[in-house]
Amino acid sequence: MGRSHIKRSLKTDSLDVFIRLCRLAASEIEVLFERIRQKLGMPFDPRLLPPDREGVDGGACEGILKTTEPPLMKRVGDDSESGTSLSEIYDRYLADPTRKRSARTMLAYSTTRKIVEDVLGGSTPIGAITRDACRYLLETLRWLPVNYGKKYGGMTVEAAVALAKADGDIRTINVTNLNAYMARFATMMNLAVAEEHIRRNPARGLQIAEMVHPQDRRKPFATWQLQRIFAAPIDLPPGGPSIITRVLRLNIPPCSPAQARRA
Repeated sequence: MGRSHIKRSLKTDSLDVFIRLCRLAASEIEVLFERIRQKLGMPFDPRLLPPDREGVDGGACEGILKTTEPPLMKRVGDDSESGTSLSEIYDRYLADPTRKRSARTMLAYSTTRKIVEDVLGGSTPIGAITRDACRYLLETLRWLPVNYGKKYGGMTVEAAVALAKADGDIRTINVTNLNAYMARFATMMNLAVAEEHIRRNPARGLQIAEMVHPQDRRKPFATWQLQRIFAAPIDLPPGGPSIITRVLRLNIPPCSPAQARRA
């Protein structure tokens, strides 16, 4: 036969599915080797050749003797086999009783869901969402205007994105928010993998690189803002403590605008 082992890809990134498929593949390969030994007139164990064995036939023996590639396994949970829609997966994910989410988290997921379903389509089968579709979602989010729901709620996401591309004065969401959208979407897609609607998560790892240091993401006070802060009058009640007394009592060290800028 000229071969001592067979390599097969189990086509999954789920550990649970891998363990189950690994046992099945090992059993099929053992039967396959015994059939080849039998066909070549070599010693074989008939106990490994049950007559009603499914998934392994004589044609597989001919194929492995003639070609260098092993016969393909049937893909468990193939993308084309799942007709569950994106909206249905979202409903199951948000209603999952095993997860505890705060009201703020639920609001964030609801906002992400509206945008994702607007771009990809809520009725789209979950198995039809490819890596390219997720990249298209990522590129669309790069041009999503800030406060889209409040300012452009009457427009579709693609219409608002087209408007932002045409008008350079429209602010778009920053990289941190964009990555948060994609992370929440990828987390939801993990449920589809766990439920075996799809073999792998097409949105996994899709993030925009952060080019700005975390300390520099928030703009510091401008000079004119510091001048207004330190020049603002402090209202003191008649007969009350002086400003020096109040500063000492509150343990606030006095500083100048220049020191504030350095801080």
